[in-house]
Amino acid sequence: GVLARFAVDPDSLSQPGVRPRQKDSNHRRFLHVWLRYGILMLHARDRDDLLQAIKELPQSSRKLWKSAFEERRYRQVDALSDWRGFRAVDAKEDLAQLGNVELAVLDDEMLDLLEFGETTPFWVNETMEACPYHSVDQSHCTSTIVAKAERMIPKNEPCDAVWAAHFQRLSIAEKSIVVVDRYAIKELCRYPRSGLRTFVKSLDRDGVGVNLTIYSAQVDDLTSAQIRTALNDLFGDLTEGGISLCHAYWPDDSHFARDAHWRYARFGDAVCQLDTGLQVLDEGGVPRNCPFKYHLRDRLVRNTENALRDAALGPDRHWQIP
Repeated sequence: GVLARFAVDPDSLSQPGVRPRQKDSNHRRFLHVWLRYGILMLHARDRDDLLQAIKELPQSSRKLWKSAFEERRYRQVDALSDWRGFRAVDAKEDLAQLGNVELAVLDDEMLDLLEFGETTPFWVNETMEACPYHSVDQSHCTSTIVAKAERMIPKNEPCDAVWAAHFQRLSIAEKSIVVVDRYAIKELCRYPRSGLRTFVKSLDRDGVGVNLTIYSAQVDDLTSAQIRTALNDLFGDLTEGGISLCHAYWPDDSHFARDAHWRYARFGDAVCQLDTGLQVLDEGGVPRNCPFKYHLRDRLVRNTENALRDAALGPDRHWQIP
């Protein structure tokens, strides 16, 4: 997936022996990686220690951490049966009890204690890496995620593989999700195996309490009644309960020509730009090679969505559930 699951040792935040300016820089680098490429797995036995470590940071760094937590890119994990918390770790094998974490972020003292040596990456086991707090952006795990975030989606890739590789973890991590795809509604109305159908059904299965917004064009001779029927049919088939609210807007095609020059799915602030739009999730497989670009929401994205929503004002171009 585009997001790495990681856990952080609360003691790593203090960075003993590091100059204040460098400490602040290290916090910024860590938080950049977290909010762009990661989901923090916050275990119950470490939660209070981490919150206390944040309280003890200098004000500027404390504000950065507080702002990061407000993005809610983390998951509370109930105490694992064999995980006793970072402060009880005294062997590599203990870290393996973190479960499905892919990157354990540690302070230098613990890395020395666990005798990882000098050769990186520091592997805990076949699926988990350890790295120091001050160089999380240089870890093997982060480098792998960054490479995935720019990977071409190849022709004929099955839709299930595309969802798992690019969208599934984002759908689990984020609740506010937006699709901007000029042709998604047209394809939903015309093709029973369309990418929008796959996207919505997958989101309903993997998401929790999702608020979905769809912006797509009213093209050709499609009527608003036909669009409503297609949306009612699609959402009427959902059974998993992952989507709690959906708005769909279909401005005239001319607004997409002017205001939305690219197609994307946005999960919170994470934007997945897709040259072929949701066609990458067509049930028959990816129709042609699709460049994939992952970046954070910016002013252009905000302006695009605002313009499309304004262009679809009025009951004839809007649909919602419930």
